[in-house]
Amino acid sequence: MAKQVYNVIINTGDINTGANGYVTYHKVNSIPKFKLFASNKYPKWKFATVYDHATKGKLEIIKP
Repeated sequence: MAKQVYNVIINTGDINTGANGYVTYHKVNSIPKFKLFASNKYPKWKFATVYDHATKGKLEIIKP
């Protein structure tokens, strides 16, 4: 069974970070671990959009 892999675009809550406040992470393996990472790196993050890495289809929007 293949492991699920995601791409995630996160709104950091800071317009000076990334491209107007958005940062993309490729090949994310675990959404709960990513939420923990995002909370540590970007304490003011507002939301993140999760996409399937293989199909590029939108899966969900997560919030802190």
